[in-house]
Amino acid sequence: MTSFTSEMTANDLLVPMILQGMGMGLVFVPISTLAFTTLPKEIAAEAAGIYSLIRALGSSLGISILITYFSRDTQQNWSLLRGAINPYNEALHNYLAPLHLGTNDPQGIHLAAQAVLHQAQNIGYINSFWFATINFVLMLPLLLLLRSPAKGTPAQLQVGPD
Repeated sequence: MTSFTSEMTANDLLVPMILQGMGMGLVFVPISTLAFTTLPKEIAAEAAGIYSLIRALGSSLGISILITYFSRDTQQNWSLLRGAINPYNEALHNYLAPLHLGTNDPQGIHLAAQAVLHQAQNIGYINSFWFATINFVLMLPLLLLLRSPAKGTPAQLQVGPD
């Protein structure tokens, strides 16, 4: 997804979305299985509720962080790219000429501003995908903290002092 362009079609998105869906299943199913095999059966219902709550909160927090990153990055890219919209930019004249618009025409400036915003958002998406990828890679060492339960020893529920 870090190589997306603004010229992509819906068909171009199909394979990455399928891979993403399969990846989610390959991540969450083993984590859920591992979490519940280490718990006694007596507290499975409560644990399922807490697990669902934490998963929902974690997803919401992750999406919020990613959207904030996207918004800020898009604003920064817009600020950098909008400097190219000026009457002295030959590329802007070449962009507007086939449309019979000029740099003094409000419709031409509006069209150029929309193109710049579109590119700023595209850069924001790509940078957000890289941000998510880097964060995922940085979290991979946490897998070393997972241990499967010892075979043949059911989990014991201990309540209160020993």
